[in-house]
Amino acid sequence: MKNLCTIAMCVLLVTSGIAVNAQNRIPLNEPDLNKPMLFRNLPDKIALNAAELESYFTTQVGSNTQLSLASDLNQKFEGNLVSRSERGSDGFQTAIVRSTNFSGARLTVTRRQNDDGTVSYLGRIISFQHGDIYELQNMQGQMFLVKKNFYDLINE
Repeated sequence: MKNLCTIAMCVLLVTSGIAVNAQNRIPLNEPDLNKPMLFRNLPDKIALNAAELESYFTTQVGSNTQLSLASDLNQKFEGNLVSRSERGSDGFQTAIVRSTNFSGARLTVTRRQNDDGTVSYLGRIISFQHGDIYELQNMQGQMFLVKKNFYDLINE
């Protein structure tokens, strides 16, 4: 009888443990498709001058900067250069600008010195509170900022 009672208690504890464990669900973050758009007044594709991008790597940290976004609208991405890395042995150098005129937006530009002596750029303008971003792309030798949806590039 003593063994039967012990076995019954073990079975009860195991089944209750399984039932309690079955209630735990992994939380999933659903994308918030109702985020406001930060760049709704700007075009979907903006041509950039590579010299403007290059200036981020010669400007002192803490300096005010400007990047022309739409010449016909006289719109600029203004901000403070908050960080700039030194070029490493891999040829990469990154600069980060915190915007003063687009709430919460950051411009991140990475410059790479290629083996053949050419320079290529990668970058984004992103705000985690908004639903649109700009991605820097090289199209046939010309630099463009291309507008994308936040959740096309970011998984939460």
